[in-house]
Amino acid sequence: MMYIRPIFNRLHQLITELKDRNSTKRHAATLVTFIGISQLVNFACTPLLTRLFSTSQFGQLGIFLSVTGIIQVVICLRYDTALVLPRSRAKALSIFAVCVLISGLISATLFMASILALFFHLIPNSMTFLGWKIVLIPPYLFVIGLGLALTGLANREKAYLPISVNRLSLAIFSNGFQFLFYKLKDGLILGRIIGQLVSNFSFYSTFIRQLRRYLRYVKPTQIRKAFFRYIDFFRYETPLNIARGFANELPTFLLAYLFGMHEVGVYLLAVRILAGPLGILEQSLNIIFYQRFSSIHRSGEELYPYVKKGYLYLLKLAIVPVTLLLIFSPKLFETIFGPQWLSAGQVSQILIPWLLLSFLNTPITALVPVLNKQRQLLFLEAGKVTLVVGLSFAAKAMFNGYMGALAGMSLAYTVYHVFLLCYYLHISKNSHLKAVYAN
Repeated sequence: MMYIRPIFNRLHQLITELKDRNSTKRHAATLVTFIGISQLVNFACTPLLTRLFSTSQFGQLGIFLSVTGIIQVVICLRYDTALVLPRSRAKALSIFAVCVLISGLISATLFMASILALFFHLIPNSMTFLGWKIVLIPPYLFVIGLGLALTGLANREKAYLPISVNRLSLAIFSNGFQFLFYKLKDGLILGRIIGQLVSNFSFYSTFIRQLRRYLRYVKPTQIRKAFFRYIDFFRYETPLNIARGFANELPTFLLAYLFGMHEVGVYLLAVRILAGPLGILEQSLNIIFYQRFSSIHRSGEELYPYVKKGYLYLLKLAIVPVTLLLIFSPKLFETIFGPQWLSAGQVSQILIPWLLLSFLNTPITALVPVLNKQRQLLFLEAGKVTLVVGLSFAAKAMFNGYMGALAGMSLAYTVYHVFLLCYYLHISKNSHLKAVYAN
């Protein structure tokens, strides 16, 4: 009985916390539940997609996602990350208007550039497989920009359910349209684009009435003030996130340059299975951590205990599934996705140390805008790119093969993330100063 009582007490405490609408665990449980379902959808569909599409077609999808992935993180010039900071709703809505205007302007510029590139045959060699479909990329990016701005507003209001539902609908619609277009050469890419457009429609409809009511009170002068008030997010976070996005997508470009689309496709499947669940989970936790770190920092508390606790929580989440994948990946990939994907399982074993450390660091990266450390991290990202390129070419020269180059990449990213973990713990120890952007 003496052993059972503490268990029941802990369960009662957990249930009480989950009932609390402002509980961090309740928010995390909402996000994790929907993320889990969305990943089940992706995982269930992937074995069928690998039998409908070739490794080269997956490689083309990888190039598309890498190019758009770099652009989409800065489509709002990072003003979306400032939405949780103002105390008043009116100021937050002014920032939202800035996000919409910027994403619209960037998307319109890219649309005109894509038309000119198509007309004058200026499409880069790595993107020629898209053909006329390159003009679909700007609307795709604009929809993502609106989604980022709305996610920032939802995060501010702690409305995590619409965010979670949007992530689930993206998985359902993207996979659904990819199956629908399986006879098309670019079916994976078209399915992704149309799935993104359709899934975001319901997300917008959740907020459209409230936005119509409130946005009419936002004046052009307020929008202008918001633009300059939070311009440091553009100055520092935009270059930082371009560098970070390029560094994260660098393996795709390097593999395409050194080898070909087949190798990119094998790498993409390994990353999709390993980093997919971890990636969406770490993005969702980043939303919660950012809101939490901002609140704690505004109150004048030191962040170090929360950062340390966050790392331990993330490690507990990941350690068991990562260990199992490290041992059984090749057999699992061969059995589930087909014998032609055995090499993807071997690739996953090489990538696991890097992806585990990335999973631990990504949510904690919420510290960077809160503590105004964008400039310092920009230099770290530049160092990461140099390290990855150097070790990748050195490993290819030494081992003269695909696996050797990947091992060099994985080692470079692992070393970087170990250093980054130590850096985050260090800066969080001196975080009790007044928040720069609180007002």
